[in-house]
Amino acid sequence: MNRALLIIGGLGCFPYLDYAYPFWEIEAWPFLAAFALGAVSYGLFLYKRRWILVVPHLLIASAAVLAFNVFTLGFPFGGPGTWTYRYYANKKFDRILGEFYSAQDSEKPITNLVSLLTTGSESIRIDAALALRTAASRLGRDLQKASFARHAIPALGKALDDSSGVVRREAALALQASGPVALGALPQLMSRASYRDDTASFSIETIGNLGTAASSAESTLIQVLRQQYAPGSWNAGLRVDAAEALGKISSSQTTISALQAVLDDPDSAVRERAKEALERIRNRS
Repeated sequence: MNRALLIIGGLGCFPYLDYAYPFWEIEAWPFLAAFALGAVSYGLFLYKRRWILVVPHLLIASAAVLAFNVFTLGFPFGGPGTWTYRYYANKKFDRILGEFYSAQDSEKPITNLVSLLTTGSESIRIDAALALRTAASRLGRDLQKASFARHAIPALGKALDDSSGVVRREAALALQASGPVALGALPQLMSRASYRDDTASFSIETIGNLGTAASSAESTLIQVLRQQYAPGSWNAGLRVDAAEALGKISSSQTTISALQAVLDDPDSAVRERAKEALERIRNRS
């Protein structure tokens, strides 16, 4: 019975290791300490055979951790574990971003965020992508841009394939906020242009924001423009985004012909955006 309680108490701590380890903060440690105290007490019991030394600590270790799990899982908007994690996560990410903005060497803060984006739990990956999005929106010095392009852009490109839809969304928004620096992720953006979530829309908008430097995405966007989606469906707007992006990245006859072909499209939004794109191309010529 006591060994079972010891094992339960230890296993109950494991979900919080994923939060505590990357930040080296204190959320999991009180419970791990209670578990360790139970383990020490159990060792004393084995040595002296006195049940009174081990039972209270085992009960405290296992009951406290299991109760904490119940609270965290039972609250629809997050329990105590979520609140504690948010507090320490915000502190940690704010500190990393502060280092990125102020330090002469921008390598370490960005590599730290990239490491969390690629190896952390879903919550940590979401926060890392969000922090990279914040950093991308405030890129200033050439050193920052070079560091971001070298480390963050490839990682964000890979994050577009993340198993979490929220991570994919935040990664796409981070690339969108990166401006011309996001060119290094163009192949990944192209591969997501017709994906079945809002990553597709953000990816197409990002391609358009890259301007003529992203002209190699012309055929990909034309394919999206020619797709037939049910009116009012969630992805019908992708054709509108594709029309706008084509007007920004290319002035070729292929693009012009593709846009002219949808000037009588049943979707009024597609027609309007195609007209605007053709006007933009004429002004640029």
